Amino acid sequence: AVAVTLGIGDNAPLKVVASTFSIANIGQSSSAPAADNTITVTLQPGIILSKSRDSIITLHGIKGSDTASTDALPIAMSGGDAVVFSSPISDIGVSFSPNCKLEDDKIELSDNSETDFTGTILHFNTPESGPLNCSSRWTKVKSYNISTRCATLTVTSGSWSDGQAKCSDLGFVQEVRVLGGGTGYQAGAAVVGDGATGLGLSGTCNVDTDSGRILSVSLSNKGSGYSPTTRISCPAVCTSSTCGISAHGAMGGEVEVSVVQRSVVVIAGQWDQLTGTIVLRVHAELSITTPTVFSFQVRNSLTPQGKSDVWLMAGGQTPIGSKSMNGTVMLIEGANTSLTATCACTPAVGASSCSCASNVTGLPTGRAVYALKAEVQCNSATNVVVTVSDVAQTSDVVKQPPIVCRDACQKYHTLFEWLNVASSVDAQGKLPLKVSADTIGTDYCGGGDNLKVLFTLYY
Repeated sequence: AVAVTLGIGDNAPLKVVASTFSIANIGQSSSAPAADNTITVTLQPGIILSKSRDSIITLHGIKGSDTASTDALPIAMSGGDAVVFSSPISDIGVSFSPNCKLEDDKIELSDNSETDFTGTILHFNTPESGPLNCSSRWTKVKSYNISTRCATLTVTSGSWSDGQAKCSDLGFVQEVRVLGGGTGYQAGAAVVGDGATGLGLSGTCNVDTDSGRILSVSLSNKGSGYSPTTRISCPAVCTSSTCGISAHGAMGGEVEVSVVQRSVVVIAGQWDQLTGTIVLRVHAELSITTPTVFSFQVRNSLTPQGKSDVWLMAGGQTPIGSKSMNGTVMLIEGANTSLTATCACTPAVGASSCSCASNVTGLPTGRAVYALKAEVQCNSATNVVVTVSDVAQTSDVVKQPPIVCRDACQKYHTLFEWLNVASSVDAQGKLPLKVSADTIGTDYCGGGDNLKVLFTLYY
């Protein structure tokens, strides 16, 4: 016999090395109090994490936000597949109602929670059997009405967010069943009942001539956008116009439709505010050779704090133990000093627009946070454009004054607040500001300033 030389270190017999994340980085976009803060995560597992392995990603410790707990915190992928992750909540059924129609780019979600799905992605599942219409298609939720459970889908130039033409064949009628034949009916075009939610459904009633009993309904067009409560009837032999009767001459006929039921996966994260935890179900498969990068947005609290320690872990059939993440996140700087500036103008005679410029000066340089607030006087200006250091703020930043912000000179409407403009403060400690509006009406305030904006800068 020959003695066997045993390996040492990682080559030792039966040594098992725990899986880990080879990359686990996290960062933030803003340290300003009350600012919207985009959290960016970069990770790469050392073992395959996938939907088939029931993999779950958990980030814990992102504390200090004012973002309330939710089952549907929107996430955004950086390049590649937009549906890598999903919320761990159950799949949600899709239907339609008279006020939530497919023709209006809306769908009704069978969710009874108080979750707001605005900004999330809805990914249509592939059914185990039956028609595959719209399978694996996805689009963003433009807006969501919690009380009616109606989601307005994002459609741009006729296409969903996945870049393909919007799916218009959801909610089609698969089958029509006669539950009761009744009497007094005649053959002819089927009649879709009042309050139907869809379009295009048509068919022909086949009726026994002697008894007037409905035998069947043959579909010629299955339509789209219909709910399971849709009802179909057949024409009566006698009506008020043909037989002089006061009511419908047929009775007892009952026809129901079978609508193909679909469900969606919510592409989002499950967020807990108290513990600063976001949970993501792996919906596809994470690469072990290329980093996966995604982001989500929370709102910083008003209270200054140091950075949070965040931990990353994975559950499922191939778990990965907790790993401390590299980077700075939820660092909120203090902003205890403030300066103000006013920008005001009046349109020329016969004009309805004007612009003004102002500066905040005497600022200390090199600080991480300069939080800007802008308020417009409720005089008559609308369509206000605010420019900071020659960069016009986008419509998702500037909240335009409502129609009630008019002829109320003691009131000011907040256009935005806690906007971190640190990159716009120049080396001389100056912040250049401009304001314009193109639909300015009567000067109700009588002070000669049809457009007046107050700026407050906290640092």
